[in-house]
Amino acid sequence: MAKILDVSHHQIPSDFDWNKLKREIDGIIIRVQFGSNLIDRHYKQFVAKAKQYKIPFGVYAFGMFVSVNDAKVEARDFLARSDSEAKFFALDVEKESIQACGKKNLAAASQAFLDVLKAAGKRTGFYYEHNMISKYGLEKVKADFTWIPRYGSNNGTKQSKYKPSIKCDLWQYTSTGIAGNGKPVDLSDLNSDKPISYFFGSTSNAISAKVQDVAPLLLKPQFKGQTPIRLWRTGTKIKVYQHSKYWYKTYVKVNGKMTLGYIYHGFLTKLSKPNNKGQINATVKAFAIWWDNKDLRGGQIITQRPGYKLKHYPSKNGLKSAYYPSRKKMFYTTNYFVK
Repeated sequence: MAKILDVSHHQIPSDFDWNKLKREIDGIIIRVQFGSNLIDRHYKQFVAKAKQYKIPFGVYAFGMFVSVNDAKVEARDFLARSDSEAKFFALDVEKESIQACGKKNLAAASQAFLDVLKAAGKRTGFYYEHNMISKYGLEKVKADFTWIPRYGSNNGTKQSKYKPSIKCDLWQYTSTGIAGNGKPVDLSDLNSDKPISYFFGSTSNAISAKVQDVAPLLLKPQFKGQTPIRLWRTGTKIKVYQHSKYWYKTYVKVNGKMTLGYIYHGFLTKLSKPNNKGQINATVKAFAIWWDNKDLRGGQIITQRPGYKLKHYPSKNGLKSAYYPSRKKMFYTTNYFVK
């Protein structure tokens, strides 16, 4: 779970306890302008505070363009006014935007705005109201991420039954949240496989770790939901029997009793031919496996040798996760493979 704050001139920088805020949030999204003609009066102060307290930040502009060409002008103004250290640039489209632009050209104008940002090499985001879904063609507008508000009873907490009804990457779940002060603020959370680092780069949320020299023996021939009964190091000599195409089995003593366990075939090397009882001599070769799904089976995988250094996100439901930019997705592994 992430905690992302967004602010505009409706909030006052001096109202926040910035030391407290730094510990509470993963990033802040700061409004730069309301159309081309209104620069947010607290924008520079918020940016200065974010830098002072080393809080990563993105920026956004409220769209008030009246045409496709005007949208391009607003986007160029947004770029010129924004701080170069912003991690991303987002467009905010709401009912006032419709009043300014009209319904017919809203999607085309929004796309034109975002295309100017993209052409400048920026990571782009698109925010629009939940009640605009399936209207005006906004779902067809292309941006690097989508940000949708939906509050439910708007009591300051996330209410899962009020998740946005379409796929989006950030969910603004309240306008009455608490972060760094006692006054209500907008809060958002992650709502897709994109990790917090996708939006804000490396943060304190990421944990440095190293692949362990372990190969697990499991009670069932599967990785999900299993606590190893043994963790063997590379080079360990063991005797196994073939169970299936991908799994071998063996017996070990657990609490004084012989217990059947299963080891994945990839962890075994130098396998001998079976003797007359089907027993096979093998040597353990440990490595970590990452899957692109939380079931820890099938799909794309990534393997890493013991000692490999990486960063992952805090363990959740017995799984660690990491985002791999080259694959453009999250991968998951068990807690024992990396520490």
